[in-house]
Amino acid sequence: MSKQISFKIDKEEYVLEFDRASIQEMESRGFRLNMLDDMPFTMVPLMVHGAFRKHHSTLSEAKIEKIIETIGGISETLLKGLSMMIVEQAQALIPSGEGNKENPIKLTLNFDLDE
Repeated sequence: MSKQISFKIDKEEYVLEFDRASIQEMESRGFRLNMLDDMPFTMVPLMVHGAFRKHHSTLSEAKIEKIIETIGGISETLLKGLSMMIVEQAQALIPSGEGNKENPIKLTLNFDLDE
């Protein structure tokens, strides 16, 4: 199970989480994780809004802004948590060694990867 951030406002529960589709949508809108420090006024809102997409895709941008305002803005904890969640998703795309217990098929290349 991937990491999530959840909170409740009045009786409505919100769950922030990323999946491949939500991150692809963010990237198509210009999000770049490596630009977070250089362009925080652009990247932070894209990241926060993207975190709502998996579970709350029908929320308008204005409603998300209101929610952010209600929780007191974008805290350092929220920002760090969202960053960790995106990195987790990126790492899931990158193999962590040879072989996969779920897929025992071994790939054989007829060329050298260092070419």
